[in-house]
Amino acid sequence: TWTGLENGTAYTVRVQAKNDAPDPSDWSDPSAPETPAAPPAAPAAPTAQRVDTAVGGQIRVTWTAPANNGDAIDKYWLGVYTGGELVKAIDTTETSQTVQDLSTGSSYKFRVRATNKAGNGPASPFSNEVVPYGTPDTPGQPTASLGSNTSGQANVRWSGIGAFRGDGARYEVQANGAGARSAGNTTSYTYSGLNNGTSYSFQVRACNAYTCSAWSASSNAVTPYGPPPNPTISASGGSGQVTFTWDARGTNGRATTVVVSGAISSTAKSGTQSASASPGQAKQACVTVTDSEGQKSDTVCDSASALQPRAWVTQGDVRGGCESTCRYWVVNWSGFDSGNHEVACWAGDTSSEGGPSYWHDIHEPHPPTWAASIKYPMNGSSGSRQLSCYMGANYNGVEVAFMVDGERYEISRWGS
Repeated sequence: TWTGLENGTAYTVRVQAKNDAPDPSDWSDPSAPETPAAPPAAPAAPTAQRVDTAVGGQIRVTWTAPANNGDAIDKYWLGVYTGGELVKAIDTTETSQTVQDLSTGSSYKFRVRATNKAGNGPASPFSNEVVPYGTPDTPGQPTASLGSNTSGQANVRWSGIGAFRGDGARYEVQANGAGARSAGNTTSYTYSGLNNGTSYSFQVRACNAYTCSAWSASSNAVTPYGPPPNPTISASGGSGQVTFTWDARGTNGRATTVVVSGAISSTAKSGTQSASASPGQAKQACVTVTDSEGQKSDTVCDSASALQPRAWVTQGDVRGGCESTCRYWVVNWSGFDSGNHEVACWAGDTSSEGGPSYWHDIHEPHPPTWAASIKYPMNGSSGSRQLSCYMGANYNGVEVAFMVDGERYEISRWGS
């Protein structure tokens, strides 16, 4: 054994024989060349990369050839590991290898070693870790339906796929092409938060922890609906009538019909309508909404009473030319119908001041009668206006009132 030679350098050997004779033999012919070598060095850690295919299960591993230590590398050994265990070994003469038939739900690491005539070199460090996931199958067309709770939601169902090709299996559902939601690893989902009265169709896709399939074809369309919304109605009393205003235009996603009953009758979804009423008489009206599914809203009612007409006296501006301070009469009125009315100024006993001792028109001539009284126009259901009739302070305490259309109204005392 000849030591100290340089690996990778070819050497030949000659020999000669010696005995007790003074001269050795001639040198033999040279041997065949021989190159000393050691096993290859350990390669650096290889690089692993998932092969981007739909079915998955493939990883491409590449590495750099190490120092061969005097002899060309014959082959490489590639070890495939998962969970710390060697699960596959591949021999190759290349410095890259596509490893196939791997589990799409597992992660893999790799190490490599080189071999030459001197034997196997040491193994490399481990590569990076890679999951050879694929793309899940695309689900078939789902179906949509409305369950017992039809308000703002729909039930979506589909058939399960054959392969997720990766861990973290789940399905996603979207409505009208937006709003993707995770449904978990199940084949049905209740999609909530929808708008009643809006039509929706749904799509499903399958996902693993890394990627998702294409969206499925769209389901049939459904339109969620809720209970009929309660209408509103308000009543207000006027002169000789009660007026009702209602609104039943709200929708639950289904066609609705409206019934207004009581003091008024209508099928309009909104409006204002009046019912005749005697002064102080109460009137009531109610509204109910029914949808095309036969669901009814609450019946909503309101009532009011017709106004009691009022006409009363207050003092107006000072009128000059009186022996004492005089003021005009002001007529105030409310609760009358909106037509034209006639009003006259009447007072009670004014005999202490030289006037009549009975209710009378304060205008001359005497004795007054309603037919002969001075009549002022009073227009509209309510208002106030100053008249030309007047009284002085010497009549303070005398009862005063207005006659409207021949009927005496609210009595007060002058000056109070």
